[in-house]
Amino acid sequence: MNRSLPRPISAHRGFTLVELLVVIAIIGILVGLTLPAVQMAREAARRAQCQNNLSNIGLALINFEGSKGTLPPAVDWADIDPTNAYATSHFTWLAKILPEMEQANLYENLDFSNLAESGGNFPSLKIQLELLECPSDPENGDSQATGGIGITNYAANEGWISHIQAQQWNAGSNTSADSNTTFSSRPLGFQTTTKPLDMSGPFLPGRSTKLAKIQDGISNTVLVAEVAAGGFIHPKAENASETEASQSNSGEPRFITSGKARSALIGYYGQTKSGIPNVTSPALSIPLPYNATGYKPTGATAELYAPVFQTYWAINTDWGGASSRHNVLQCVMGDRSVRSVNLTVDNTVWKQMCAMNDNTVIQKSN
Repeated sequence: MNRSLPRPISAHRGFTLVELLVVIAIIGILVGLTLPAVQMAREAARRAQCQNNLSNIGLALINFEGSKGTLPPAVDWADIDPTNAYATSHFTWLAKILPEMEQANLYENLDFSNLAESGGNFPSLKIQLELLECPSDPENGDSQATGGIGITNYAANEGWISHIQAQQWNAGSNTSADSNTTFSSRPLGFQTTTKPLDMSGPFLPGRSTKLAKIQDGISNTVLVAEVAAGGFIHPKAENASETEASQSNSGEPRFITSGKARSALIGYYGQTKSGIPNVTSPALSIPLPYNATGYKPTGATAELYAPVFQTYWAINTDWGGASSRHNVLQCVMGDRSVRSVNLTVDNTVWKQMCAMNDNTVIQKSN
């Protein structure tokens, strides 16, 4: 009689429900711990790419100045309609340095003898260059909202407020040395100085600057800084008596709902070459026939401006100033070095970093 041998009891058994839940919980915790690190690593890589973009732009500007003798102007003056004080449009400083950025073919396609918005130039104006985009900004690719015009995240430094004849104030007085300007008083934070004061940056419309003329030193003066594609609106000022929006950079900045983006190759300015450019004028909105329907996050007709910023506004407080999607603002100096600036830096310090001849040097902190 054959007896079957007893089946051996397996040493392995399945997970109980409790054990399975514990394993799932552990995996969830590990994922929760890992994801922020991955996101931080990705943002660090994007920030490094943005820094590299700025460094390349700085090198292109230095090479341009070396071959041409001056930096390019913020934008060339060209009157579309002499009877319209808000109708000037021509090529920006970025258009001029395209060969130095290995974009010679695009440069050759531009007709600099005509307006930037002329029919022959229009196809080239639609090109969106990756080297002019910050990879941390999710809004820089909405070309449909800007009527197809290519935009950029990098803006040249105009200084405090753009004046045709620079931004100078008389010694020992708050009176402007420029009789054309509507801003007769000095910027806040500079009221007590007894020395002549010039708060202009290296880039002004129709004006070319030699690096050798930057008295504060090229390593101490900002050439180009970041700007968010959609811009910012400033938080409510804590002090109602403040006369400059730039003096309140407290609070959480909000991204604007009606877009004011910087176009890359075409520049818009208010006023003709005999007047004062005013980048805050709503008359600078992009004209027909582009007929843009709104800029992300959308809400109104898109407005395109020359790729410049002004220090009248503190960092991350208003669309006209410098702004960044990083936790710091990155900017390239005149020697091609890239600095990271705290988003809450005192705006007097930021003005001094951007003014090229105010006789104040802000050293890089270690």
